[in-house]
Amino acid sequence: PAFAAHMDIFHCFPNLNIHIHDTNTFLTWQFWPVAAEEMVFEARWYFPEPKNLAERFAQEQTKCTAVDVVSEDLSTTETTQTMLASGALKEMRLSRQELAILKANTLIDETIEEFYADKG
Repeated sequence: PAFAAHMDIFHCFPNLNIHIHDTNTFLTWQFWPVAAEEMVFEARWYFPEPKNLAERFAQEQTKCTAVDVVSEDLSTTETTQTMLASGALKEMRLSRQELAILKANTLIDETIEEFYADKG
């Protein structure tokens, strides 16, 4: 199948996501900051060796479809970043559905605080 019915996602602080699919495939996402408001996004798919041409085609179709979905998701992220950079809002409230973002931001804040505390 092109898409997994079940997927587990693990976030490895600070910039790696690992998506494990029940189709014996996984992918990684890495986010590399290059400036205050810019990053490089890398996605890598890992598939088992295809048994035939149909399986190989399904793997490539999966990657192409995923690129479309991720592009849509990242466009909302870019729009949110543009809004935040405008300074129109001083803060952004998160709903209960955004617990992963809240946790990541908390870890980032703690890491920065520890860094500067060690520099004393």
